[in-house]
Amino acid sequence: MHITITRNGHPTATGTGRFTCLTPTTYQRLRHPHTTTAVGTTAAGTTNTSTSDAGTQHQPPTPTHPLRTHPPHDIVLTPTPHPHTWQLTPNPHHPILFDHTTDHIPGMVLLEAAHQATTAHTHPTPTTHPTHPTTLHATFHHYTEHHTPTYITTHTTTNDNNQTPTTHITAHQNNTTVFTAQLTTHTDTDTDTTQKSASSR
Repeated sequence: MHITITRNGHPTATGTGRFTCLTPTTYQRLRHPHTTTAVGTTAAGTTNTSTSDAGTQHQPPTPTHPLRTHPPHDIVLTPTPHPHTWQLTPNPHHPILFDHTTDHIPGMVLLEAAHQATTAHTHPTPTTHPTHPTTLHATFHHYTEHHTPTYITTHTTTNDNNQTPTTHITAHQNNTTVFTAQLTTHTDTDTDTTQKSASSR
């Protein structure tokens, strides 16, 4: 899939993605026993599932100072004793991140976690300048389950001129990598302009 977003005729963002579509029967076999009811297909062709353990992993997150500019209900990370490591703890009743019933953590939650982890890593002290993503590469390696803890870790690298840092985000669950991303950002104080692009699989 290739996406171009334009405003007033000018491209503002581009993106590419690769994904696989499964039949309801295949999905049910693949996800059993995480699905607790039969999978149904809507008139639009999308798959609906329900599960009894959705949200049991989660508790309301406690705001931390790097993310204190976020409304508390939007924070999806809780700090751990380990440096640059957070537990994924989104609010399962969030109207945007959980906009429909699902038997696994939605990809949107992991993308939001990547952004928040990048903010916390690159701005460990409170800042009045928000961090904006400019380029994102993300891969969803496995389904991320509701019922077992997920941990987000980060480290940064810089490009050749040491001016554009990239944050590398990894999500682990049961000692397995379920999600990876590389995110570059800028703040409102930056004077340079960067073409926004995103690619995911």
